[in-house]
Amino acid sequence: MVEYKIRCPQNPQEFLERDQLLMRLLRPFPQSLPIAKEYPLVLDPRAPFSSHCTYDGHGKLLAHLNYQPKTVIKRDGQKIGTIALVGNVATDDKVQGRGIMGRMLKTMQTRVKLEGALGMLLWSDLERYYQNLGFKEVGKELRITIQVSQVKAALLSKLTLEDYSFYEDLTVFATSHQPLNATILEKMLHHRYAVPQTLHRTLDEYKVLSVIPNTMVAFSQKGEKIEYGFMNRGSDLIKTLHEWGATSPTRLVLIGLKLAESCRFDDFLILAPGSLTGEFRDCFSKFAESVTAHHLGLLWPNPLMEVQKNPIDWEEFFVWGFDSI
Repeated sequence: MVEYKIRCPQNPQEFLERDQLLMRLLRPFPQSLPIAKEYPLVLDPRAPFSSHCTYDGHGKLLAHLNYQPKTVIKRDGQKIGTIALVGNVATDDKVQGRGIMGRMLKTMQTRVKLEGALGMLLWSDLERYYQNLGFKEVGKELRITIQVSQVKAALLSKLTLEDYSFYEDLTVFATSHQPLNATILEKMLHHRYAVPQTLHRTLDEYKVLSVIPNTMVAFSQKGEKIEYGFMNRGSDLIKTLHEWGATSPTRLVLIGLKLAESCRFDDFLILAPGSLTGEFRDCFSKFAESVTAHHLGLLWPNPLMEVQKNPIDWEEFFVWGFDSI
């Protein structure tokens, strides 16, 4: 009988082997960024307990996943429970099909029960595989596709003087080269588009996440008010405006246009919550090439908590791009 052991990496060599496995399986592209830089909160060796690996009896690494408990909050900041995020799921192709990842996920399910979390949330295209392990599709996010030349022609000539000045005055740069200071990040958290339920993020976490390589920001600040958007994140979310705060849909589109022009993109995607207000939806119906709804993620609900009323309304819950793993 083959002996498997699930544990965290314990030394620099094991962290190196972990990163090599993830790069080979999840980033098999030339010139890919180091994956640990894309997910610093869970793959930094200084946060070793976020990584869980399966080793065989000889200490060979076979599989990996990240497990990160996060607090769910309401719009007003009230805490309503904990959910475990799972990501960077990978099994060495030489041992796939042996049930190794299934054992790991069942171990994490036991941990969810012991910790009293509401469930476990992950992102994957392998819906059928995860559904067989008790996961189900939950939530809703909108993906709004914008064609740069088309929207510029339709929108810029109709702008008010105030909105045109806003567009011209937007500050754009790569945050990995020029980190945002704590005061600006704090304002961005405060002025982020308000959703009924989301994940709590500390200012220290925001400082780390905002400097992930390839990340671009555009913002305009007047007094205490700030309007902004983040595009790109490592090798993920390329051409995607994945976190933002804007006082109107027109200004959100202008932020996206400014970023796309800076990156020389012909088109870009806006990620938005399913709870998006009618004003924003009406604007996108006029200017977007397409607006499509997708499930937010795959949830394994804690059966010990389901006997109670689940405080998370999955149709209202949203995870911003920086928080996904």
